[in-house]
Amino acid sequence: MFLLISILLQLDTAVAQRDHYIAARQSLIAEQTQFYHISEGSRKYEFAMRLHDLYNGFDTDSALHYIECAEELAQLHMGAAEQQLSRIYRARCLAVSGNYGAALGILLPMERELLDKNANAYYKSLNLTYIWQSEFSTIEEEKAASREHILPLRERTIATEKDTIWRVQEEALVLLEQSPQAALAHLLPVYRALPDTSDYVRYFANTLGSCYQKIYWESSDTLMRDSALYYYAVSALSDMRGGVLEHSSLRSVALLLYESASMASPMEGPNLKAQGANDENIDRAYRYMMCCLSDAQRCKARLRTIEMAGDMPFILGAYRDQIISHERMLVASERRQNLFARSTLAIALLLAIALAVVLYFFGRWRVMNRELRLANARIGAINDRLQAANLALRDSNRIRDAYLTQYMAECSQIISEMDTHSERLRGLALRGSVKELVSVVKRKDWVEGTLRSFYQHFDETFLSLFPTFIADLNGYLSDNGRWTMGGVPPQSTSHSVQGQRTLGGADSVLTTELRVCALVRLGINNVDDISRFLRVSPKTVYNYRAQTKSRLAEPLDRNDLDGIILRCG
Repeated sequence: MFLLISILLQLDTAVAQRDHYIAARQSLIAEQTQFYHISEGSRKYEFAMRLHDLYNGFDTDSALHYIECAEELAQLHMGAAEQQLSRIYRARCLAVSGNYGAALGILLPMERELLDKNANAYYKSLNLTYIWQSEFSTIEEEKAASREHILPLRERTIATEKDTIWRVQEEALVLLEQSPQAALAHLLPVYRALPDTSDYVRYFANTLGSCYQKIYWESSDTLMRDSALYYYAVSALSDMRGGVLEHSSLRSVALLLYESASMASPMEGPNLKAQGANDENIDRAYRYMMCCLSDAQRCKARLRTIEMAGDMPFILGAYRDQIISHERMLVASERRQNLFARSTLAIALLLAIALAVVLYFFGRWRVMNRELRLANARIGAINDRLQAANLALRDSNRIRDAYLTQYMAECSQIISEMDTHSERLRGLALRGSVKELVSVVKRKDWVEGTLRSFYQHFDETFLSLFPTFIADLNGYLSDNGRWTMGGVPPQSTSHSVQGQRTLGGADSVLTTELRVCALVRLGINNVDDISRFLRVSPKTVYNYRAQTKSRLAEPLDRNDLDGIILRCG
């Protein structure tokens, strides 16, 4: 079913765009006509034959004209085979226009002198002449006599056919008379191997549609009818895209659509979906049949016009009944719409009242919502401050715990060293070594060593707490003022280096300037407290802070040094 719907939609599009395909074929004809007029001799004959082929199924009178020109050119410039072939095609053109007597008058005498090269074209043309005579003749005896020739001529056509694919088509037509199932089994494998753009598709698909249609007539199986409809639609789509104006498959599609709509079960009447499908089938059948009639008149295919004259009254009647039914439905719909309009007006008044009430409460809700948002914003600000305070408290607790542990260990170590130093001094005093005692008291090695160890432990503890402190601080400094590993800036002044040697020692990690920054990061920003801790003067502390400010990169605010340091680490 999906494939059928898809191919019918494609066919709808092709019918709507058929002027485009006709224009393409006219353009090709115009090109070949130019070559025909400028050619001479055998080349002119070849272009006349091409124009006959292009006009075949497109303009019957023009096809007859160019085959007559080809016959005259063949007598002047070509051999006996070409002369005979052009006469065969002229007879076929006469048969298409309904002049069977003239066509048979040309073809029948030719059999005695028939050339092997033209045998297939001859038997095809003679067979088509008898087929058309049997379909359109009004004399029953003539119809019966014509049918007797069809099967023997098809067998001769098969015997003389050199195109293996076309031979399968002819064999399937012979099998179709006895068993459509056998014809399908013979035809389908070859059809499925054909590319979609092949010229054989239009003929093979038409024959497949005939097979399924015959099975449907014998079994009344609607699936067989849908299969026939699908293959006829494929053939019609190929005709449409090729710019063919003499439609056979499209007419079969229209008749099957009409039949499927007219034979719908009466129980489907209340079923809107089924009714919609039937209406769509009638619409399609009408559009397709009108397209066939219009194109048949355009290409002067008189036989097709006569053929459709018997079908049009049924489709037109169904289409007219459909229009009348739709008009009655519209009248009933207008009545329902009037009632609906009155009901809608009453409902609209009620909705207007309800809307006024809703708008009033909505205004109140907006006021309350705005107050709620403001309260939430205040609560959010309080939460942010609370979180910042908690973070600062956790940081302070971490620093406190680390330095408390360090200073307890440091004090214990210093007390132990002081006890050892005191014991040494006591020993010297007891022994009476006054000079040695004075010498030991004057020396400051012990004090400086203890201080150096104290600062080294301070640096290690600080960097363990803030491992990225120097890197973060460098991010705020200018390129030539950043600190390198070991805490020494790349362009250190002699004063700062000397300060490190004096206060920090060779094993120090931080310089005095960095220790000032470290104490600020720990929350000690009082100059007197920093100077006592580092054992320098307050002026020296001011100088170190000034040096750090001078290294800040632009456009940082140098007055916000403490804030910058607190963001590091």
